[in-house]
Amino acid sequence: MRTVGSVLAALFVSAPAVAQRGGIDAKDYLFSITIPDSGSAIRGHTSLYFERRVPVDSVLTLDLVGMTVDSVLLLGAPHEPSRRFTYDGRMLRIPVQATYALGLNVVIWYHGSPQDGLIIGLNARGRRVAFADNWPERARFWLPVVDHPSDKATAVFSIEAPSAWRVIANGAPASAPRDVRGWIEAHPIPAYTMVIGAGEFTVSQHRPVINGRDTIPIEIWTYPEDSAFADSVPFRRATEIVEVMQRLIAPFPYEKLAHVQSSTKFGGMENSSAIFYAEKPYVERKMGEGVVRHETAHQWFGDAVTERDWPDIWLSEGFATYFDGVIGAALDGDSVLVNRMHSNAEAYFKSDVTDRPIVDSGYAADPIKLLNANSYPKGAWVLHMLRGPVKTSSTSWSGRATQTSGGSSGSGCISRGIRSSMSPGTTTREHGAPSLVSHSVRNPSGASSASPH
Repeated sequence: MRTVGSVLAALFVSAPAVAQRGGIDAKDYLFSITIPDSGSAIRGHTSLYFERRVPVDSVLTLDLVGMTVDSVLLLGAPHEPSRRFTYDGRMLRIPVQATYALGLNVVIWYHGSPQDGLIIGLNARGRRVAFADNWPERARFWLPVVDHPSDKATAVFSIEAPSAWRVIANGAPASAPRDVRGWIEAHPIPAYTMVIGAGEFTVSQHRPVINGRDTIPIEIWTYPEDSAFADSVPFRRATEIVEVMQRLIAPFPYEKLAHVQSSTKFGGMENSSAIFYAEKPYVERKMGEGVVRHETAHQWFGDAVTERDWPDIWLSEGFATYFDGVIGAALDGDSVLVNRMHSNAEAYFKSDVTDRPIVDSGYAADPIKLLNANSYPKGAWVLHMLRGPVKTSSTSWSGRATQTSGGSSGSGCISRGIRSSMSPGTTTREHGAPSLVSHSVRNPSGASSASPH
């Protein structure tokens, strides 16, 4: 049991949460990707360990768009090492017989030029780069996955890229053969946060965060021309921001935190342990600390605990929007939060969604429309109003909350106190990681290169 914000003590309750598609649950991905020196055609093979709930004839269905599937191998399937499959250009379906083991590995070889999701081209400085840009359901354009926030899994990346490039991905670096860069994320994460970034980077190491016996590296990955600006302005207090969240909420939930300049769609995208930020604000020297506070808060709220479905996105964006102000208040005084909440109120009442519910199933099929003032400023105000009943100050969050304990399934969901207003919107499967809620900073009015997710 750990002391955390008392408002969160009201919000978290331990409960099992596992998402499944057709009774099948993705557990562990291993992605091997070759990025070419020129052009956009990649080659990949993915190994997936999955489990079935019951031993019946079933179909493993994976999202994969616009690729050529070369072959599929279902390990542990007797007498049929080369597995039959169907692929219609959008969904890969692999039949699994009832007599097979409940837990199986499948390996998929494929190739093609991603239409979306993995962006390969020139960055703002004129150099070739490759960046994953998965939100909301665009991982499927380059990875065979269950592309929905409800199904979280661990991820290993093995990336072959031009020798002069550096490669960043989720988790901790792993040993790999020559010319291959490896990363391992041992905590289950949603597909939309499973990312790589590759190119010519300058990497600076900021003071690490200490969690008991664990040391959490804090890294700033930038294009060489923008490194000095990034270190001295937006990321000057990158370590202190994490330390505030640890003091108020819980230990940092991943192996490292990398802040990465990128050629991607959103101003900020909270990929688990590797946050991507749009390159333009760096180049124009207009990037501030607010987006860093927001995206860092997402590591707890949206990543460590994730909404089960898109209509509940306020559980991600509302928390990150609010903790932008809370962190600012902890670092610079209560006026930061006061001013932020005034701005949030003005933004909400000027918006065109005041007549729509905060949990908006009408936009479930088009998550981009959920990046609106309900999810961001109104979500923040819902949380702020709860602080009165739970009697917290703007910088002091005393209380205790039940956390996820270890185990293969993990647990930890939203609060007992207002569970009726939030359920059934959260899922966690953290294998021993902290139980929290998060997501990214996207622009309330829609996607733009200057907006955080």
